[in-house]
Amino acid sequence: MGFYSDRILPRCIDQGCAAKPVSRQREKVVPHAEGRVLEVGMGSGLNIPFYWGYAA
Repeated sequence: MGFYSDRILPRCIDQGCAAKPVSRQREKVVPHAEGRVLEVGMGSGLNIPFYWGYAA
């Protein structure tokens, strides 16, 4: 992987996914997951706190 793929792109994706409208949807949807959940392509893990109710 190159510098862009390793350093720049992940930060851009994280910033986009952490935007307020996306965060509000994540906050609404993720806690409704039940049973065993496999999150494919979890990126930086922004959803993880919502699975256990630890979101700030």
